[in-house]
Amino acid sequence: VQTGACCIPGTTSCVTTTVADCNQRGGVYQGDGSPCVPNPCDCCGTDGTQMRGNVNMVASINVSDVVYLVKFLFLQGPTPPCLLEADPNATGNRNVADVVYLIKYLFGTPPGPAPLPCP
Repeated sequence: VQTGACCIPGTTSCVTTTVADCNQRGGVYQGDGSPCVPNPCDCCGTDGTQMRGNVNMVASINVSDVVYLVKFLFLQGPTPPCLLEADPNATGNRNVADVVYLIKYLFGTPPGPAPLPCP
């Protein structure tokens, strides 16, 4: 049976487990053979595309991140690859306040504050 890294929702915890066990825990499976060291669940800031607010972890923060976050929070969309990115206001919770924060940052006049740094 193949195992790999599993990111536990709402935390930066990584466990090595099977895809079935990861799914049962509500986790995000990182792929067969993926390691927990370095920790893929604390991915904020490890390359140029990963930062709070870049929910889909593609390029930079834009409207597609807002759409991804709305789908995740309210429409049973996919879990973000890294949950830290889905918490742009760094409260430790992911909710409508994070959506509003991103919208103000992207479209506010004047723009709202940039997403807060990672730990």
